Amino acid sequence: MVIRRSSTGDVRQLLADLADPSSDDVRREAAVARLRVTGARAVRQVVAALLAARGQTERVGLLRVLEGRQDAGLVDPTLRSLAAPEADVRVAAIAVARNLLDGERGGDVLDRLTAMAVASDEAQAVRLAAIGVIAELPARTVGPILATLQQDEDAAIRLAGAARPREGDEPGSDIEAASNGELPADPQRLVDALARDGSIVPLPTLHRLVTTLREREQEQRRESRQREWQALRGIVHQVLARRDSRVALYDLRETMEQAEHPLPDDFVQAAAAIGDASCLEAIAAAYARTADQTDADAWRASLARAAAAIMAREKMSRRHAAVRRIRGRWGEAVATLFR
Repeated sequence: MVIRRSSTGDVRQLLADLADPSSDDVRREAAVARLRVTGARAVRQVVAALLAARGQTERVGLLRVLEGRQDAGLVDPTLRSLAAPEADVRVAAIAVARNLLDGERGGDVLDRLTAMAVASDEAQAVRLAAIGVIAELPARTVGPILATLQQDEDAAIRLAGAARPREGDEPGSDIEAASNGELPADPQRLVDALARDGSIVPLPTLHRLVTTLREREQEQRRESRQREWQALRGIVHQVLARRDSRVALYDLRETMEQAEHPLPDDFVQAAAAIGDASCLEAIAAAYARTADQTDADAWRASLARAAAAIMAREKMSRRHAAVRRIRGRWGEAVATLFR
């Protein structure tokens, strides 16, 4: 499956969505995810937007786009963001700094994170975020820093610096690691983690995981591997649907809209559970595109059930504007979806 990359004009529009104070959370989350998928081609524009941005929400969103990148050009804007007056911006900048520690100016970044971690007048959330990054470094490098933190007056700070948990010790740790790009070689391990901890990890973590899996899927050359990671992404959508969250609905909608072949049933079930009127056109597109595929009868039946579920939940009739658009575009090819 091929997922469209954003053009330069698309990037400008997505940046505008992040800057628009009237944008809701879903629209902002969609903009962040699409800009991340666009990759290196968007970095220059994102950095320029970050340096010019004034709103706290916009800056946090732009920093989230840059998470996981190791570009040397990100060091200065990250250091600037680490000095921002808003704690939320500083926390978001710390997440970007994590991947800059191995670069030529890693020492500058580490010095700044260390200063934030030990500063008693710094916001606790910022200190904890900085300690979380520092504690991942070799003990010979950060041992003295962590020892200093054991003398801190804040019990939460002492606890954070006391010991680094082993991978998998904490509930949701496997999912958190995967959302940050540390995907396991065996996808089944993540399936097990989602079954175990999917109901308790933060929704932004699951949203990041959708984006990470989408990126990994695109990297695969073998179709069988693409489908393997795609199936895992469908499971994440099911987890989000069970939590009644639409933070990744844009990905669900686009995946169905572009599907050339039947998708894993988790995608359709998630759409049936949380999809809205905007999903109906994606369902209609998938239905029409597979109309001539003799092995897609079960897929089309699932799509029809999902469409019926959405229409019932949203109290939509055949006269609804979305339904009229669909019938105008696809005619009787999809009429069975809306009986």
